[in-house]
Amino acid sequence: MSVDKLPFNIDLLSSVNFTRSLPEIRSLDIYERQDHLNFHPEGLYSTDIFGRMGEVRRDNQFAFIDMKVAVLHPVIFKTLTTMRALYKNILSGKTYAVWNDKINDFEASNAQDGKTGYAFFMSHFKALTLKRNRSKKRDLKIDLIEKYKDVATVKHLIVIPAGLRDLENTDGGRVKEDEINDLYRRCLSIAKTISVTQGNLDGELFNSVRWSMQLAFNQIYETLRTMIEGKRGFIQSKWGRRKIFNGTRNVISAMTTSAVSSDDPKMPDVHDTMVGLFQTLKGCLPLSIFCIRDGLIGEVFSQSDSGVRLIDPKTLKLVTVDVDPATIDKMSSAEGIEQLINQFQDRHFRNRHATVNGHYVGLIYDNGQEVRIFNDINQMPDDRDLSHVRPVTWAELFYLSCYERFNDVKCVVTRYPVTGIGSTYYSRVYLRTTTTGLVRHVLNDVWERDEERLLAKEMPNTDHSDSYMDSAMVHGSRLIGLGGDYDGDMISVNYLYDKKAKDEVEQYLNSKEAYLDPRGGLQQASTDLIDWALYNLTRA
Repeated sequence: MSVDKLPFNIDLLSSVNFTRSLPEIRSLDIYERQDHLNFHPEGLYSTDIFGRMGEVRRDNQFAFIDMKVAVLHPVIFKTLTTMRALYKNILSGKTYAVWNDKINDFEASNAQDGKTGYAFFMSHFKALTLKRNRSKKRDLKIDLIEKYKDVATVKHLIVIPAGLRDLENTDGGRVKEDEINDLYRRCLSIAKTISVTQGNLDGELFNSVRWSMQLAFNQIYETLRTMIEGKRGFIQSKWGRRKIFNGTRNVISAMTTSAVSSDDPKMPDVHDTMVGLFQTLKGCLPLSIFCIRDGLIGEVFSQSDSGVRLIDPKTLKLVTVDVDPATIDKMSSAEGIEQLINQFQDRHFRNRHATVNGHYVGLIYDNGQEVRIFNDINQMPDDRDLSHVRPVTWAELFYLSCYERFNDVKCVVTRYPVTGIGSTYYSRVYLRTTTTGLVRHVLNDVWERDEERLLAKEMPNTDHSDSYMDSAMVHGSRLIGLGGDYDGDMISVNYLYDKKAKDEVEQYLNSKEAYLDPRGGLQQASTDLIDWALYNLTRA
């Protein structure tokens, strides 16, 4: 493609015009007080500025930092300094130079005759005439600088929405910050050392400050650029990847099981693929929303008025609670349930009690063998032990609402690039939750076992020492066909929950075609152990 015929044009962002309607970040503090409960209203995570976690506004609201001193836009800075190293050395104060009026350019000099620093360079920047040669690439750089000379400096730093860089709680209980927040904080910290009453902010007094601000600004730009560019960047990852609606992409991990025998209900089949609860909730989103709304959530929030029957945390009895319409909509609408499912990505959310306005949504009875979700302590039969009752967690609520329907779901597993018949295969879904899923009989409405009801064989273990499974576990016989191993390789899992599709897959999995290839060999990729066993079993 000719460099003169670009598919679209991109301009430098005018921060002056863009920031007129944006709120300003003024505080270095994360929290308002030492109790770590509320974000500082003028800080990088402010709920006043960006909205609360989970709100759409938190992913869309921009803000800005007033840097007070003017620095070069990182694109202009990089273009200039790659054309001639002298420019960077002058800006940083490392090299002395003089200005040549005849050629309108800088010439290296000494400390006695020359000058250096940010102010000296910028005083001649607009008069700078860059020499052209036969290089088309250099011409493009010069054209870029000439085009934006009048708007090449920036005083206002755009801050991306907090939802794209929010605080994260690690498994160890520590708070983790995205690296870009440290860079924003560095710029803000530098700006706070500057007082507008100190005179000319473009003067030599602020050379070192402007250079420090320039370096921090450049780092922010490079961080954002790497987020966007490359095959793992935003553009290719969002628009250049193969993705099916509601499908999931997961890291391959070794299939583990706690089954003690082949008859154990927790024993996976060769046609099973173990997938985590969150992945299945997202992959079967329409089905997930239906099951959750059809369960306890739908029962509690089906009222048309603002009064909702919730559980008092002290008495465990039902009380009427005034709940705002927005909350009711969140707990009863498809969009609201999807938001809850998205929150499930946070591992700390999974083991939290299901609460609304400080009241429990439901209770769970678990005696180690049997389990039941209910919403009033008065529903407990007299022969049941109250010590086995506790508030239900979101993980338990989601699992028990959906596990029976998920048990019947099928999927298509694919590892790209597809290189052969083993790169993609049909599979049943084996729903995994935590490392050690609990086996429970689910009691019916009269608190009795229903032997015909599906066994809950992977109920989440909410013990904090147990971790959630968020990868995809494939049977060992599938690895060679997939061309995968356990070093970070990924597979796509696309779910089939239409009855006709499920029936076709089940029919196929019960046929010989699922095991044998057209030549009569094993369709599923064999392993050395399988090959050796078959050889010894079939040799004369």
